[in-house]
Amino acid sequence: MQPSPSFEQQFGPQGTQGPYRQPVEPAWMRHDRTAGHPEDDFLAPVEPAIGPVLSACTNRTKSGWHPATKIQRNQRIAAGVLGFIFGGIGGAIFAQLVRDFALQLGFFVVMQFEGALTLLFGLAGAVFGTALLVALVWFVRRPQSTFVGKQGLMRYTRGLLLGPKHEVFRFDDANELKVQRVRHFVNGVYTGTNFDYTWRDANGKIAFRITGQFRDDGALESTDPVHFAFAAESAWSAHRIQHFDRMIAQQGIARFACGRDWIGVGKGFLEIGASGRSEQIRIDETQDIHFEQGMLVIKKKGAKEGLFKSEGVYRFPVAALTDFQVFLVVLEEQTGVRFR
Repeated sequence: MQPSPSFEQQFGPQGTQGPYRQPVEPAWMRHDRTAGHPEDDFLAPVEPAIGPVLSACTNRTKSGWHPATKIQRNQRIAAGVLGFIFGGIGGAIFAQLVRDFALQLGFFVVMQFEGALTLLFGLAGAVFGTALLVALVWFVRRPQSTFVGKQGLMRYTRGLLLGPKHEVFRFDDANELKVQRVRHFVNGVYTGTNFDYTWRDANGKIAFRITGQFRDDGALESTDPVHFAFAAESAWSAHRIQHFDRMIAQQGIARFACGRDWIGVGKGFLEIGASGRSEQIRIDETQDIHFEQGMLVIKKKGAKEGLFKSEGVYRFPVAALTDFQVFLVVLEEQTGVRFR
């Protein structure tokens, strides 16, 4: 009978990190396709369920943090400005309370220094408020690592007060992906782009979601979280193309939902499902297919457009069209229509 392995044989010498926390070496490219770094700390082993890893990223190093993104730096600046303003106001109010209390005690000499007292407490409050809010924004960020595999995604986030959040998502468990990107402006000045990548299962329940904000007016840091969304969409698209190829081989058509409507794509034709009716259109019967103000517009030859009624013109909101990137690939493969 073989003796049971000792603690040291199973887990290494006592006092060392357990296997569940062994740093994973950067054997993968980052999500933006740049090389990983030996100091990257991926926090947790990758789950085999997501298949071979295509890319991975982390905001932690073995000795600290990766540099903040533009959005994170802007958030810290905004927190500092708000802390300075409200801290200064709070300090000035506190100075008035001190003055009133001193007068009640009979220290009327304080009236000679009222201005200096207000200034002193106001500056102290501004410094305290700035430090407090910046430290709070810094403190609430969580260590996180993300992985994109051929068959799914993984996200590991260390908790603040509770345990870590370990999310594993298999592409086979989802039925669609919807992507939304909204650019925001304040008084005409670009402030950032919100993104939302949401996968849902056959019942419409959210299977996985990647949200956040980034700036698209310049180069992005290699560790910017939006790269996870981009890489995840790319891997999902490659996976779904195989699904729609099988659908076309079996049924002769692949259908892409757009709310309650749909667009079907087959060899040399489109199927339009709108308002409870469906119509097949040969690609040589179309006059134009283009994008216009967030809409995919399909026009038949001889189409008539009116202010209140149009004939032969179909409009589909791109934000509501599932698997949009896959749709573009399948559309080009089956009909030759290509958007540049």
